[in-house]
Amino acid sequence: MSQATIDAAALRRFSASLFAAVGLPDDDAAVVATSLVGADLRGIYSHGVVRLQPGYLEEIRAGHTNTTPDITSLRDSPSHALLDGDRGQGQVVSHHAMGLAIQKARAGAIGVVAVNNSRHFGAAAHWALMAPSEGMIGFACSNGSRLTAAPFGGVEVAQGNMPMAYAIPNAETDPIVLDMATGAAAMGKVMMASIRGDSIPTGWAIDADGQDTNDPNAVSAILPAGGPKGYSIGVVLDILAGALTGGLPSTIKGLDAAIAGQGNQSGHFFMAINIEAFVPLAGFADTMTEHSRILHDVKPRPGFERVNLPGEIEWATHAQRTADGIPFQQQELDVLVKMGDTFNVAPTW
Repeated sequence: MSQATIDAAALRRFSASLFAAVGLPDDDAAVVATSLVGADLRGIYSHGVVRLQPGYLEEIRAGHTNTTPDITSLRDSPSHALLDGDRGQGQVVSHHAMGLAIQKARAGAIGVVAVNNSRHFGAAAHWALMAPSEGMIGFACSNGSRLTAAPFGGVEVAQGNMPMAYAIPNAETDPIVLDMATGAAAMGKVMMASIRGDSIPTGWAIDADGQDTNDPNAVSAILPAGGPKGYSIGVVLDILAGALTGGLPSTIKGLDAAIAGQGNQSGHFFMAINIEAFVPLAGFADTMTEHSRILHDVKPRPGFERVNLPGEIEWATHAQRTADGIPFQQQELDVLVKMGDTFNVAPTW
């Protein structure tokens, strides 16, 4: 199977041009493109440029996503805010919301910003990672705009595949990053397998009869990661990003309402914690250095080279792909080129 490597900067330009072609202002188009290519750099293909089409671009053309949202504050205090995203592209709304959470945490100790009426916000880690460079711990979660996951023990979809991420400064090294969804796999990974003609691992998903399936085209629902544990975490995240935002949990929204653009869309929940408000930043850094050293020094099990910190593998992938480019299968590149033809945007690689 042929493969090509694409420079990240070129892919960002191409992606931003596509978003500009469907009406996003240039600055907002760059925000969304940076989020998608950032996921590909970290090896998270499910939230990378695969989301362009079908997906984000068609939702914009269909009018489900507002290209020029009026993001308004519904409630506000020194430590929190509730925003109406006006059906804006999730990355655009999230960039604003997490920036506001950091601003509030800088003035105090903690900033919490909840959002309703937004759209899919991409990889959760991208927003949590806005905090560490400010000397803060970042948290982000969302309840998605579509039902894709079955609850533990169920056959039918009844939840979104809720993503969450923490990003924590780690002295002079890359931040510790917990970036996960509550499903056994992202639907984007199923999409990628379908494009590539690959099968999917047993345990990712079930078919319409509730049976395990390895066929990405037969997937009816994603299974919860860790069985009841992933399901239960998903319930909590759905409440934080749905009920608490004044929006709706994914269980109530339902698939049809999300596709039709009716009512509230995705809900998001962001938090920034100002480390200096609790302990001196230098002391925190020293503690993190020792904490990381101890974990790295643990003798690895057979079959493992070393113990990694959360997010460490993705940082290594990011460094390699920043230097050498992002590898894609030819089928994936063919989809991108076809997309460019549709919107009169020439590939930049």
